[in-house]
Amino acid sequence: MNNRVHIAALRNRYLVPADHPAPDDVRSRLDDTARSQLRDACATVFDRILDPRDRSVWLIRRLELDLAVDAGIAAPDHLARFWGQHIAAKLARTIARGPDGDSVLRFDDEDDYYAHFIADVASATAWRCWQYRRFDSLRSLPAGAAIREALFRDPAHAAGILQRVAKIGRLDSVLHVISEYDARQIGRVLPTDAAEGSLREELEMVVTLRRPVAVQPTPHEALRIAVELHYRIGFSRVELILRCIRLLENAPEPLLASITGGHLAIALGVARETGFTDDIDAIMALLDASVHDAEWLAATIRQLQLSPANAATTRKTVLTSFGAVFLLLPAMLEVAPPEVLDSPALRLLLAAESLTHTSDPEFFLDDAVLLAAGLSSAPDLAEIGNLAAMREDLTSLAQLVLHSFTSRLIGFRHSAPEFLWANLFAGQSGVSLREDRIDVQLPPVPLRVILRFAGVHGQTYTVPWLPGRTIHLWLPEE
Repeated sequence: MNNRVHIAALRNRYLVPADHPAPDDVRSRLDDTARSQLRDACATVFDRILDPRDRSVWLIRRLELDLAVDAGIAAPDHLARFWGQHIAAKLARTIARGPDGDSVLRFDDEDDYYAHFIADVASATAWRCWQYRRFDSLRSLPAGAAIREALFRDPAHAAGILQRVAKIGRLDSVLHVISEYDARQIGRVLPTDAAEGSLREELEMVVTLRRPVAVQPTPHEALRIAVELHYRIGFSRVELILRCIRLLENAPEPLLASITGGHLAIALGVARETGFTDDIDAIMALLDASVHDAEWLAATIRQLQLSPANAATTRKTVLTSFGAVFLLLPAMLEVAPPEVLDSPALRLLLAAESLTHTSDPEFFLDDAVLLAAGLSSAPDLAEIGNLAAMREDLTSLAQLVLHSFTSRLIGFRHSAPEFLWANLFAGQSGVSLREDRIDVQLPPVPLRVILRFAGVHGQTYTVPWLPGRTIHLWLPEE
């Protein structure tokens, strides 16, 4: 490896006797020597004093030295050599004293330097540090974009840089500030193994490292696992395996049975019927695994569903045509008066008015809807009918609920309920219930990108009538 020394700025002050006849000529001659010969003179000396095997990066904020020369008789090349030797000697003494944590800093290598920059961007301290002036062109970018672009300056080093970030214990903070887009773009430049291992081996590795905090796997989680596995499994493959795990934990029993039985046509049909069409690639991978090791796959399903991630609860997944009701609960909580929010039946009626503007009995008997309203069983429809006198008041209140919800969506504030139903609400959802959380996989509606822009994907909230449970909303992949 060749050493490189970069001098960002060279500032010279020349002192000559007060009665010197031509001080400007001295300055001109020394400036010319510095411009034309000092660089090569320094390089010659640096090659002798710096170890070419040393990959460390040193950043020195300021290096000061005094020289006394007879500028009148010294030849330019001799002057440049003398000058360069003194710069090199001062540099060598500074390095020998070691870093001081302030104006003299040392990093193990270039990857280590980039890793500290990226970590400091994530903690919002980078732009106060003089040592990162090299990255000034990224200063105007959001933190996630600045991190992405820093890694893309030399994509071949992105993998090593992220491993250094993990080594200094700051990978989580970096993943926290990058977007899903950034995470996927970064993941695509990471190394991938040409020969994929068996799904069994890879799934077992990923299971030990994943953090089962969500039903919907994220590119951030895939990126973290790929880094922690030292890229033994590539980023895209980790994403697939996380989707396989999610499927094994949350798919309905008929779909799991068709997968473990190796029945392709049945599995694809059940996936379409139960709203798992976004998981076709995971289904195909698991079907392939079931052909080679069906017993292992069945045992893995049992293990995952009884794992510590699921041990706190008996998991239950409900398929529903009204899962979008969970989109509206925060708005109901915001605008509905206490007398409505305190009554399960009125909460149910308000949800019906807000979401469907209908008295369809199917809505009032839907398990997911009942859960959203805080009901443990279906209400007496006669009781619902007795509340019809309040229908006009609830209709007005439902308009306020929709207005509150659409205020988060640019350009949708005055949309008709029928338009909202067709483009943002209608479709089959999956609701996964645990003791401490409810995960809602929202339907693949036509305008789901609008919901994603509004921050719905990954949104969490609580409502007082479901104590001890956090509701998590997830959108299908684009």
